[in-house]
Amino acid sequence: MARPAGGMSRDAQLIAHMSNGMIVAMATLVQMLERRGRLEAGAYLKALKDTINEPDAAFDRPDYIFVNQLATFLEGHFGEGTDRTE
Repeated sequence: MARPAGGMSRDAQLIAHMSNGMIVAMATLVQMLERRGRLEAGAYLKALKDTINEPDAAFDRPDYIFVNQLATFLEGHFGEGTDRTE
């Protein structure tokens, strides 16, 4: 598919929107699980950070890109723990 002048292709835009929606959904799920005591506060974010900080992390792979973006979102919106009720 041709890339529009000065922007992403429609396919790239669709993928970006889908990824953003998935990140928000995952963050909401983690927050709910932490709030209900089903997941230790900060445990999910720590696991994501541990994954992306591994020496053999492959940041050119889509899964690592997604994990990195999810960790960045969680940390930026919720800090170390994702529960905002504190």
